Amino acid sequence: MRYIITMLLSAVFACSAAGTPAARLHGIIWLAGITDRFGDAAAMTRHLPFISGTLASNTYIDGVYIALRWDDFEPTRGDYAWDRLDSVIDCVRKAGRFYKLVLDPGVDTPDYVYGEGAAAFAISDEEQSKQPGKKQNREDRIPLPWDPVFRTNFVRVLTAIADRYGHDEQFAATAITGVSHRYSETHLPKNAAQWKKYDNVESKVRESLIYYVDLFAALFPRQALCFEIAVPFSGMETALRDSVAYAVQHYPSSVSLQNNQLNGKGDNMRNPTYRIICEYKDRVKNGFQNVSCLTPPCSAADGRQGDMMQTVSNYVNADAEYLEVWYIDGATAATSKALKDAITAAYAAKKR
Repeated sequence: MRYIITMLLSAVFACSAAGTPAARLHGIIWLAGITDRFGDAAAMTRHLPFISGTLASNTYIDGVYIALRWDDFEPTRGDYAWDRLDSVIDCVRKAGRFYKLVLDPGVDTPDYVYGEGAAAFAISDEEQSKQPGKKQNREDRIPLPWDPVFRTNFVRVLTAIADRYGHDEQFAATAITGVSHRYSETHLPKNAAQWKKYDNVESKVRESLIYYVDLFAALFPRQALCFEIAVPFSGMETALRDSVAYAVQHYPSSVSLQNNQLNGKGDNMRNPTYRIICEYKDRVKNGFQNVSCLTPPCSAADGRQGDMMQTVSNYVNADAEYLEVWYIDGATAATSKALKDAITAAYAAKKR
């Protein structure tokens, strides 16, 4: 019965939100380090003055990325951490910036959802070992994206967020989550052999991607919908492309295509999701998240981001409108300024 109700809701969503204008995303968006502190009320309280001070001193930040782990935000059914979220949003509002508010399920799905009967996908020990320093209770399972118990609960919590903040003019964007492993990209655990025990996996992944596009379009009609695309796991390239084509066709004024792997280590056209973004850049907005940091010594120690100017070149070649930067880059005004100046100069040169 729940599955039938969910399918009916999906059909309603598909009809209700088409053609709705999206809030405009632009400029530099700061990953402000909220995710790792939100679950600890005291840590979040200590972090707020830093956010406020950074936004006051760094005029190159246009917006703030507020990510919530679902099990931190609602550890038990109906027990929402509104006080903490309100305090973060109020801080951003007072600074005159917009915010992107994202709820992460996947490994951050609360235990109560499984207790109510949601089917779990066990993450292999090998894949867990590639994520050092993570809490083990965030590593061992995700809900199946098509599971009706998971969907029922996810719709409920997203509806609560939409009801509380949906009309806020500074709430500019969210990310389309639901087909999620860690964070907000459309990744799923990569062990393809584990997925073979489920029937019709490709069609279920495709249906799930499209279901969540419709869901977010219905619940957040005033916000830009960042579709943070990644191949869910090997063999799902067609399912991803089909869902992108669907999103672009049905919600061209709302959807913004994004990947979270922008870097300056070479021409990003080698990345399949970058190519998808470029393919649709004349039809929908797009943006990126840097794969790592640009500020020394972090940049030298990590080595993944590469050269700033090549990063900017890849950004401008895609006609991008916004860039999400790592915590240290947004906290360092000199890096934010250099990046924004380089983007402005590159776009000016492109127009000549």
